[in-house]
Amino acid sequence: MVVYEILGKLERRVGERRILAECSRSSGWPTRGVYFFMENGEDRSESGDGLRIVRVGTHSIKTGGSKTSLWNRLSQHKGPRSGVGNHRGSIFRALIGRALINKESIKCETWESKTTPSPRGVEQCVEIRVSETIGRMPFLWLEVKDENPFGLLPAYKLYSHKRYTELVKVFGKDNVYILSAGWGLIRASFLTPKYNITFSEGKKVKVFQQRNYTCDNYSDFNHLQEDSHLMNISDDTVVFFGTDSSKNGVKNGYLPLFCDLTKAYPGPRIAYYYHSKDKLKDKNVEFVSYQTTARQNWHYQCARKFIECYNSDPYGFDPRKIKG
Repeated sequence: MVVYEILGKLERRVGERRILAECSRSSGWPTRGVYFFMENGEDRSESGDGLRIVRVGTHSIKTGGSKTSLWNRLSQHKGPRSGVGNHRGSIFRALIGRALINKESIKCETWESKTTPSPRGVEQCVEIRVSETIGRMPFLWLEVKDENPFGLLPAYKLYSHKRYTELVKVFGKDNVYILSAGWGLIRASFLTPKYNITFSEGKKVKVFQQRNYTCDNYSDFNHLQEDSHLMNISDDTVVFFGTDSSKNGVKNGYLPLFCDLTKAYPGPRIAYYYHSKDKLKDKNVEFVSYQTTARQNWHYQCARKFIECYNSDPYGFDPRKIKG
């Protein structure tokens, strides 16, 4: 497989794979880079011999002059000398911990919680096990001198409709998020490759492009949750413009994904809908009807009206009262 051939060349270039437990800040790291973790016992099958890649990551999940270095990110995964790391600051640690909890039937009810309990109790033991597991994993790394070497686009520019750009222009890139069937809830500024995953079951959509929310296992990004300054705000309203495009209704589309990925947000949440059948039974989300003669892509009209009403009266604007 071409990917592993390239990684083989990379290994010969850097000398050898490193073991995270044996690494420190003084081991010699580039400022920016990409890392490729493997795990003993996880072997390749159809792509040749050797260990398979189990995790790929980069020095930063943010764009625009991030000060996070490659070692800063690796050290978050590694954890401190005590082994009691912070899985809430490392998705890698969170996933490894979840796997250990499930595999060994460990009772740790707080692991999936968004807030750190005090005292941490069983969590500390799991964190230590996570540090031991990740610490044994061999990995390779590749220096990235350019913050955007592949010419990726900000998420909102992947879409041709002008409404995405208009929302960013009015509310700013830091306040607009894209709900993606392929990536999850991502910042409008997030550098994203082109993709073709969708909830749509249209005739032109191939089976492998279709995401089934109730069956497929996606590890979605959740940038809203990662933006701690927003998670501490309780009076700003999160508003969703979107349509459910699957034949099965909202049980397998964007609305349930929105409700799921924003459930930890402490403030009010509003989701607009066109037809009553699109409403989801979620008592924590306020569903607001938007009536218009346009049945297709009605959510773009809704977003336009939202912008118009906001611009006319930014301080007295009520998102519950916009009409087509």
